Amino acid sequence: MVKEIRGEECLSLKSLWEKVFSEDSQEFTDYYFEEKVKRNHAFVIEKDKEKIGEMMAASIPYEDAAAMLHLSPYNMRLRIGGRFICQEANYIVGVATQEQYRRRGYMRMLLEASLSRMYGQGQPFTFLMPASPKIYEPYQFVYIYDKKKYETNIPMQNVKAAGEIFELSSGRWEVALLKEEELSELLLYVNRYLEEHYDVFMNRDESYYETFIKELKVQQGGIFLVRKEKDGEGPRKIEGYFLHTKEEEKEDIQEAIFENASLIGKAGILQEKNDQPIIMARIVDAAAMLSLLRLKEPKAKAEGQAEEVVLTIQIEDPIIMGNNGLWEYRISEEEASIQKCEDDDKKVMCIVGIDALTSWVFGYREAEECFSFSEEKEKEKVLTEIERIKVFSHIFINEIV
Repeated sequence: MVKEIRGEECLSLKSLWEKVFSEDSQEFTDYYFEEKVKRNHAFVIEKDKEKIGEMMAASIPYEDAAAMLHLSPYNMRLRIGGRFICQEANYIVGVATQEQYRRRGYMRMLLEASLSRMYGQGQPFTFLMPASPKIYEPYQFVYIYDKKKYETNIPMQNVKAAGEIFELSSGRWEVALLKEEELSELLLYVNRYLEEHYDVFMNRDESYYETFIKELKVQQGGIFLVRKEKDGEGPRKIEGYFLHTKEEEKEDIQEAIFENASLIGKAGILQEKNDQPIIMARIVDAAAMLSLLRLKEPKAKAEGQAEEVVLTIQIEDPIIMGNNGLWEYRISEEEASIQKCEDDDKKVMCIVGIDALTSWVFGYREAEECFSFSEEKEKEKVLTEIERIKVFSHIFINEIV
């Protein structure tokens, strides 16, 4: 039987977490359960007491659960037309089944229960960081974000202790651990940069960073600010920052933002490595997701081009039945509306699976790769209309849990 628990009830899942995620340090597990779990919803299956399809809440010894899945809520910022909105989205974490209870379909039961809950709340999408993409592909999760990878060119042990000045071709640069009194300055810098360059990212405020700093500490890391040295010219502005961690002698740059290109490269502070696919997502409520999109602002409106795009889209979703069907989608630069077609005479213009729709909405694949067309002769015309839609193509999600 799948049971939903929430808040402090989720604390009882700690022993199962420790058992299944034994690679996590005790410090990291303690941090997660002290700082984050109380905000979660979780779905659990009791040992040997499963009853497929039934969902209820009850007092059970959750430490004896056979399987679990956590939904960790985050406030996301999404660019809608020319402004940003805050939208809650759940990060799926802690998906685990005790070894002796595997290969019984528990993961599917947990995912379906969690997707059903989120669909009932009208949430547009959910996301996760997979141990392996093959685990989640059967449930229509697809990659939407490749993380930029870096390695340090500087001795971080010295920087952590007292900060360092580095001589680069572009000048002298100071790298130092963030001080508490610098947090408000960092917030202004980060939010300005993210709004200028990205369409989707976590809402960042003081509480976000206060929690994040605790997370970095248990990973022997921190937030490091980069400023250009300017003797006698007053306060120096932040010109970059990065998050550095070190666990079991393995160093990692979890996140980095630099506005000066000279700080990246063999002669810089960090050096780029190959990007790595890291975040998978799935549209939960297709109508809610599509209603967030807008038309691109045209540089010059083509002669005779309509003020809105009208599409009839056949959506196919093998898990969330409410997404299935033919939808009439109307979208302009200011608004979008979508409703299910009850009229059998409506012509299908394009067809898309929920996984391909997710790839397109988040700009990971082009429309031509994702949509199929009921009539080949209409393909170019319909594609032209689809390509007038601005998708969420610039994403920034580096959170681990």
